[in-house]
Amino acid sequence: MRKMSPEQDRSPEQILAEWQSRAALAVFSYNRAASRCRAWDTRLGGLIAVLSAIVGTSVFATLENDVSTAARIAVGLTSVAAAVVAGVQAFATFSKRAYEYERAARTFAALRREIEEARWLLHGDPETLTARVPMLRTKLDDAARDAPNAPPRIWNRARREMKGEFTRTERLARGIRGLPPPSVLGAGEPEIGESDLLKHRYN
Repeated sequence: MRKMSPEQDRSPEQILAEWQSRAALAVFSYNRAASRCRAWDTRLGGLIAVLSAIVGTSVFATLENDVSTAARIAVGLTSVAAAVVAGVQAFATFSKRAYEYERAARTFAALRREIEEARWLLHGDPETLTARVPMLRTKLDDAARDAPNAPPRIWNRARREMKGEFTRTERLARGIRGLPPPSVLGAGEPEIGESDLLKHRYN
């Protein structure tokens, strides 16, 4: 992993502004990844419950009545399907992944607030602000190293939405739900370019 190294032609204020934007991207992306994992875990759990209920009811029906071979095969296939879905849920570990994403989001949220506080309190004191940069760089490097990898499509969509860029379908969906475009970047902060966080890098 390559450590962050401020460029010589940028001021500490510019460096921290970019890091704050990237931390905001991480918070947005990890929260979305956690929500997706929670949703999938709920869907699979509900499907397992439905299939198990069908199997249980069908088994009692076959015990009390003389049912056809096709019905017995259907019950067996439903039972197998329930077992497969349960296996997928256990293998995917959605709950564990959601917890790790949420922990990463909280870590980057705390770092973003710390950077924002440093920019606000030390504005006009470039020497102290410059001294704060290495410490924040180390914290960001540590957070990036310990954070789980979220799917690239989530990072890409989060980056687009933070810039206010939506597809036609996304704009229609947000309009129906009455949601305004997210405003995550602060005033005067640079737009986020290539997602270095995807590679756990800060430049």
